[in-house]
Amino acid sequence: MNETQVRSTTGLDVGSLGRRGAAAMLARTIAMRVITAVGTVILARILVPADFGVYAVLVLVQQVLMFFADFGVGPSLVQQQADPTYEELATAWLIQQLMWIVFGVAIWVAAPLIERQFPSLGADFGWQLRVISLSVAFTMLRALPSAMLVRVLRFREVATIEVSGHIAFWATAVSLAVMGAGAWSFVIALTVQSGTSAALANWIWRYWPGLHFDRAIAKRLLGFGVAFQASNVAETLRDGVVPLFGGLAGTVAAIGYLQFSLRVSQLTSSVDEIISRVTFPAFSRIKGEAARTARVLADSVTLVCLLIGAPQAWIIATAPLLIPAVFGDQWRPAAPALQLMCLGVLATVPSDVAGSVVFGQGRPRIGLLVTLISVGLLFVLFPLLLLTLGLAGGGLAYAIASLVGLALQARAVRPVAPFPWPNLIRVYFLSGLAGLASWFVAVHVAGVPGLIISAGVFGISYLALLLAFARTDLARSWRLVGAGRNPRLLGFLARFRPRGGLGLGLGVSEVAEPSEPGDDILAP
Repeated sequence: MNETQVRSTTGLDVGSLGRRGAAAMLARTIAMRVITAVGTVILARILVPADFGVYAVLVLVQQVLMFFADFGVGPSLVQQQADPTYEELATAWLIQQLMWIVFGVAIWVAAPLIERQFPSLGADFGWQLRVISLSVAFTMLRALPSAMLVRVLRFREVATIEVSGHIAFWATAVSLAVMGAGAWSFVIALTVQSGTSAALANWIWRYWPGLHFDRAIAKRLLGFGVAFQASNVAETLRDGVVPLFGGLAGTVAAIGYLQFSLRVSQLTSSVDEIISRVTFPAFSRIKGEAARTARVLADSVTLVCLLIGAPQAWIIATAPLLIPAVFGDQWRPAAPALQLMCLGVLATVPSDVAGSVVFGQGRPRIGLLVTLISVGLLFVLFPLLLLTLGLAGGGLAYAIASLVGLALQARAVRPVAPFPWPNLIRVYFLSGLAGLASWFVAVHVAGVPGLIISAGVFGISYLALLLAFARTDLARSWRLVGAGRNPRLLGFLARFRPRGGLGLGLGVSEVAEPSEPGDDILAP
């Protein structure tokens, strides 16, 4: 692939590339989550909760460093209407490299001081921080090529890069854990992951913009990028509340329990990343087209609710039995926090999709304000509820802050497009009904067989309810991921004609007939 192919948006078929991009990112996420689930089970049985606590702190440091080192210049190039010039590419690349050098040097110098301030994190924590700073350097070398691939919706290449890095991470982490490396397993794995992804991204792009700096270009890029990246930093701090305050519920092990709960609850939440990353550049290309924007928002929110409603509802229903059976008895105290964090994820995912509309339409300050309010609420509630209710209080704080964030994001997107509340409520209500059925089975059939049967009951119940009461959602979501051109499936969905309403004001949705090209999701 040459540089022009990953820089210019001239002649882009946004609809076709958007659908293929959604399908590629969906496949990427499924692969990554399967790998993550298997890796988490293995590591949970080898490592102790304290190792996960140290990992939580290190990941927070890594993510914050990456956000500050990039300063949002990559997303700024993605969002702008005109194709990036060579001067813009070179200026963006130079900003990224200079910033990671500054922050990397600061971490190396400050590491011993940080280690002395937090002795509970272990005697090696200072050197672990230094190694993590190297992973940031690799990430910045990858940042510009990845941004240019995203700009032109080349998500197949992006998916390849990220899956490769993910495989490298888990292969390294599990291998080192088996050899007794403890928390170092995560540290080295993060660095290997960043290096693998950087090498592959630059190999695909095969272009270096050269050394150039233009003050006016830098000012313009940072004007959008700083607000955009500040929002990402605030979102990262949402997860960072665990290592910052989790110790209030006990020792470093309490941080490990909460971090474990958070990561398990988020196993399916990357679905929103798929849609957000695809729609962010797409919304940037369709500014001013209100009807089209509203349609894409509604379909995107519906899709993520369909995809995350099922696993989250099943985890909520079976968590007290699922955790000891799969991860071991040592993780049983995490069950209440996990259930409540899963509720929070159900709100966070559609909220993030709505946020991509706000940023894609060039309103970064509004998006930043919404994020700051919801994260600020979490930082107030988390320590208070943790001290009052223990581990479950931490999960409750996540759930409350996420629901408030969803309400605020829906309000922020309203000037651009109405938020699809009916779609969200309908899908989540149906997943809740299926969850009740699976819970009933799980509490009456003991052990792993009960979990397996309950999962089957959930799947059958969920599919039957969707076919009866949400056929439009299924049909349009099927089209969104690029497979919905199949007339046989659409005809199959159309044959389901329920005789009655669902009640509670949800009504019965009719399956959409095959639409005209101009009606298609992400259609050019």
